[in-house]
Amino acid sequence: MVLRPALGMTDGEVLNAGKYRFWFLHTLHVSHCWEAGLLFEENHRTLLCSDLFHQNGEVAATTQSDVVGRSRQMFAEHQQGLSALFDAHRADVSATG
Repeated sequence: MVLRPALGMTDGEVLNAGKYRFWFLHTLHVSHCWEAGLLFEENHRTLLCSDLFHQNGEVAATTQSDVVGRSRQMFAEHQQGLSALFDAHRADVSATG
């Protein structure tokens, strides 16, 4: 349950949350997803990203172990998948001349 509807933000829009101000940066160029974005909290100059330490599969909601390694592994697997898709497309294009 929520008290209010979700707030969609446009690139450069500022959310004033009283004590804090968040500046939204749209980062659709990031390979993970089209709705990716960053929030920059102006007072403490803190950058918050939408999928910091993104991981695949079933992982613990909280942990005291390495999350950076799992995130790096996910991105390496993602890049290998993109390379395989690109190579397959290039082979199809070459075959059709």
